[in-house]
Amino acid sequence: MVARRRDRGAGGDGGDRRRRARRSRRRRALGRAAAARAARHGAGPAERAAAARRADDVPRPRPSVRGARALPPPQPRARRHDRGRAARPQPGCALRRPPRGHVGGAHRRRGTTGRAAGCGARRARLRSARAGDRRPGHGVAAGHPAAGIGCWSWSGRRRCRARGRRAVIGTALRATATPRDYDGGPLRIDSAALRALRAGVPLDEIAAAGHHPGEWPVIGPLVEREGVRLREVTFVADDTGIPTLVHLNGITDAHRRDVRPALLHPVPGRDLRALAYLLPEGLTASYRIAAVPELPVDAGSTREGWMRVHRAGQPDPRNPHGIRTPLGGASSLLRMPGWEPHPARASAPLRDLATRELRIPGPSGERSVWVITPRAEPVPDTLLVLFDGDTWMDAGIERLLAARTGPAVAVAVVSSISLAVRSAELPHLAVIARVLADEVLPAVAFSLGRRHGSEQVIVAGQSYGGLAAAALVARHPEITRTGIVQSGSFHFRAAAADHPPAERPGDLVEWMRDRALSGRLVVQVGTEEPDLHRLAREFVAVAESAGMDLSSRLVAGGHDYAWWVDGVLHALDELLIRNVVGAQPRDLSE
Repeated sequence: MVARRRDRGAGGDGGDRRRRARRSRRRRALGRAAAARAARHGAGPAERAAAARRADDVPRPRPSVRGARALPPPQPRARRHDRGRAARPQPGCALRRPPRGHVGGAHRRRGTTGRAAGCGARRARLRSARAGDRRPGHGVAAGHPAAGIGCWSWSGRRRCRARGRRAVIGTALRATATPRDYDGGPLRIDSAALRALRAGVPLDEIAAAGHHPGEWPVIGPLVEREGVRLREVTFVADDTGIPTLVHLNGITDAHRRDVRPALLHPVPGRDLRALAYLLPEGLTASYRIAAVPELPVDAGSTREGWMRVHRAGQPDPRNPHGIRTPLGGASSLLRMPGWEPHPARASAPLRDLATRELRIPGPSGERSVWVITPRAEPVPDTLLVLFDGDTWMDAGIERLLAARTGPAVAVAVVSSISLAVRSAELPHLAVIARVLADEVLPAVAFSLGRRHGSEQVIVAGQSYGGLAAAALVARHPEITRTGIVQSGSFHFRAAAADHPPAERPGDLVEWMRDRALSGRLVVQVGTEEPDLHRLAREFVAVAESAGMDLSSRLVAGGHDYAWWVDGVLHALDELLIRNVVGAQPRDLSE
């Protein structure tokens, strides 16, 4: 043992050489496996070499297309991103995200000793609080049996301490990005449902064997690919003789310059087209089936070409679950096993709510604001302001608020009037601050018969709305001091073109650097929006350095109301339940 320590510290002798040799062998093995996968898909020598180089450059598991095996019940190990050993993630300890948002789960920092050594005991106490649930990373806060607990830090600077950490109210999910094949699309597979389709088995019989019996797409059994929990997902559509693709929010967008991985293929002997993916557990996403005449392979290389695919998209007629889109259409919902909705979805209404629509004139036109309050109770002390109100009303926010447990809130659901007005207001702080301060909040106060102070107002938004919520808390504490930020557009620059690049932080993040700020933020972002994920990590680090009270969560999904709706409810519980049961929120993501 003494000699081994001496080797490790001897300037690269002994142990260092062995570690470098192991890593070199692993890089070569990853390159050979990637080249073999590319060859199976018909790639030429140049493409195989490029695939091998990508496997060497990207330190992440790269699942193969064949050789799936059934996954046993225990939780898989999360692969470390130092190309070396594998370590099981330890909820409640200091964790670090994988570099550049790649797949692989949360990772424990090396060399955790001292205070961090007590994390296991505390985690055991949390898990034991819920009878019958011994899953790592799940537990409850005292007095709130529906809550789940976990912790991590995007910036990697936080530590587990006996005090100063904040307990999160929400569901602890293991959010994993969709593994990609060499061409950028999700892993394709010859699923059991595809084989049954080719064998002539009726659609109803195939659907009856899926995870959601009788429904399409058919979700197959659990499989494991290099530590990632996946399931076969088979989509089917009628064959009209027109090229047809499945547009999964966030997943298909990532390879829109080459849509071939999303194309459904004809089933021999049947008037059907089908496609099967391997998708991660816990994913929730909206999707559409788009039949596009004369569809070019690079349909998404231009904005107009991709909007043509959007316009052609229709909900899946074999899927009974749907959601309205911000563009005015309808999409179907894919809910993978492991996704846990907010408890309000399965609950009966607990409150009788009253909804009043206010019509507020302004420079941008007449704006609708829906005010939702308990009918037989005093006006609640908390006011939640939701941007993009038309979409929220279509999403059934009234019913979910009525079934939600915890303290009652008054809600102002603010219409964006139109997409053009939305783009002219939400990302521009001076404009949206004036809209709230001069138009919306005075009208809501008159309707409620009381005015809420800035410490009682929570502003929530998505995309541009998320950027607006963060900016209002940071720069206008006289309006609000608390915000819920979902998929925030932190790349926005007022001086840039209509669609600024997402490679670098925008105006808000640059303004916040080296400042002392206050306010409370809950930041959420999806695994299938890598640019926003990366920028959200940078925003979190800057906001923490500025002194803001902040928690963050990574959710398995894209730029999508499929998870935004439940995410707002989880965030609302996180912000309010601490005042009821004494639990303090902390960073949460898996």
